[in-house]
Amino acid sequence: MDGRNIVLIGFMGSGKTVVGRILAKRLGRVFVDSDEILEAEEGREIARIFAESGEAYFRRREKEVLARVARGTDQVIATGGGAVLDPENLQALRRNGIIVSLGAAAETIRRRLANVRNRPLLTGDDPAEQAEQIRRLLAEREPLYRQADIYIATDALETPERVAEEVIKSLQQLETRRVEVNLGVRSYPIVIGTGLLSRLGRYLEQMVLQDPLLIVTNPTVGDLYLERVEGALQAAGRRFAVVQVPDGEEYKCLEQVARIYDAAVEAGLERNSAVLALGGGVIGDMAGFVAATYLRGVKFIQLPTTLLAQIDSSVGGKVAVNHPRGKNLIGCFYQPQGVFTDLTVLKSLTDRDYTAGLAEAVKSAVIRDAALFELLEAETAAINRRDPGILGELVERVCRIKADVVAEDEREQGSRAILNFGHTVGHAVETVTDYRLFRHGEAVAIGMVAATAMAAEVGHCGRELVGRISDLLGAFGLPTQLPGVSVGELFAAMGRDKKVSQGRVRFVLPRTLGVVEWGCQVPDEVVRRVLLALGARGN
Repeated sequence: MDGRNIVLIGFMGSGKTVVGRILAKRLGRVFVDSDEILEAEEGREIARIFAESGEAYFRRREKEVLARVARGTDQVIATGGGAVLDPENLQALRRNGIIVSLGAAAETIRRRLANVRNRPLLTGDDPAEQAEQIRRLLAEREPLYRQADIYIATDALETPERVAEEVIKSLQQLETRRVEVNLGVRSYPIVIGTGLLSRLGRYLEQMVLQDPLLIVTNPTVGDLYLERVEGALQAAGRRFAVVQVPDGEEYKCLEQVARIYDAAVEAGLERNSAVLALGGGVIGDMAGFVAATYLRGVKFIQLPTTLLAQIDSSVGGKVAVNHPRGKNLIGCFYQPQGVFTDLTVLKSLTDRDYTAGLAEAVKSAVIRDAALFELLEAETAAINRRDPGILGELVERVCRIKADVVAEDEREQGSRAILNFGHTVGHAVETVTDYRLFRHGEAVAIGMVAATAMAAEVGHCGRELVGRISDLLGAFGLPTQLPGVSVGELFAAMGRDKKVSQGRVRFVLPRTLGVVEWGCQVPDEVVRRVLLALGARGN
């Protein structure tokens, strides 16, 4: 945890002090209790400070103490229950700390405080009256407590030792991985870890960004994560606006892009402002296209919320919108300032959306990393159940493959084309089904089987590779057969693909695991035969 403080926040009775002492001992850190420091400096207890000097005086002194202790390192800091009421407190503590919230239901807190006296914000001796006071205060503060990097519900944890164990486990999961996309002055980091959305403000402080910022998202993602991102930005003192566009590939169009431009104008974005893409590939492509073209280019941050976006579309700077006659026909290359990949969001994906992302992992393994393919085969069960122990490694390895390929050929003039393995047929399938039948990853899975079957037909690879790739895709629950779409329609869609050169469709074909060739021509009769074998109609 590189010297950062561990800061405990939470309501009175949540156990911050006792858990903090246990954590400090186990982690070999200094324990600091802001209330104890304040009492020592004032020469009187917290209850007396409230009674004699008032709450406003106490909050001012508390803020002074927190600002001072926040400058230290390698500490476990226990804060007062109301410290979160001033956003500048969390902002100061977050700059050099990881915020851990210890939560509990109102009834749990009431039981814990039943025999405790001198709680200044709980008045009277009537248990029912105090219970109501706890519920009211907790309802007011709980949204602030939820802005922490880690939230631990302590109700079912029997002892402070168990709470400390959960905190340590969560801290270990917070450790980040980092991949650099090396593009000279356009280089940027991909940061991978858990809880990154809640810590976003601290990461953005390391970048030269000017307020206001513009968050682009959709209602589905917004309901899940927008409040978390807004809280992180508010804690960092950032000004921002939000625009939501409809959810779905069919809305990745110029009409919706115009709405985002309108929001940027209304918010007053300037050249050093940034567009934050909170969502999957559709949001990332649209927000990136706007960032590339608004004021001839503003800053751009990727916050991918699907596995497919985390390991594919958020990396490499390809931004675009669709045209009715083809996918991503209107676009450009525009690199982000950074990609912040929060693995926590993968828990909320539907099985289908999660599985669609695994197609890109298989693709990356086939084009560059045979050992990764073997890992996918060996760990299929753990990957399917979203085991966090394997997901961090998986996302990092796939991102590293793409980062290396992009660094070699940023603008897809040559070898970067290997990233299109499976995409020629895959994009055609999406086009002829109006982007409604398949997720992008599902279409690419079909396209990979088709491309490998073509490679086997023309002697580029053995037929056993077709079976091995099909089996792995099937084990992840991905489709490997075409729906009953017309071969003629597929040929027409492939003819409009961006990868067409001199009127000929070009394919990426595998030689063996980890080795592919790009720019390959395949006779039309072979393509037709493969498409029919995979389930296409003959007309």
